[in-house]
Amino acid sequence: MSDRKAAERAAFERVFYPDSRVLVNELGLRDAASLDAAERLFTATRIEEGMPARASEPTYAGFKAIHHHLFQGLYAWAGQDRTYTTGRGPTPFAPPEQIGP
Repeated sequence: MSDRKAAERAAFERVFYPDSRVLVNELGLRDAASLDAAERLFTATRIEEGMPARASEPTYAGFKAIHHHLFQGLYAWAGQDRTYTTGRGPTPFAPPEQIGP
């Protein structure tokens, strides 16, 4: 495994609780279904509040502001740059080298 792949894998593993695929979260939830329910509640509440002004910019910073606004109560890394490849279920998100300004 290349050093890049090993570093990316280590960064990926740090966002999960040990021996699970539950994201480390500010609520300390370790059950995927409970975390999913919390995500739905938190994001719905944040959407009802409306987005901050900087989130209206169609820029990389604007997209990060949206992510931070929606997930700030759940994840310490909300709105920060991602250094590893991840996804949701079977759907992969863009690899980190394809994300950026």
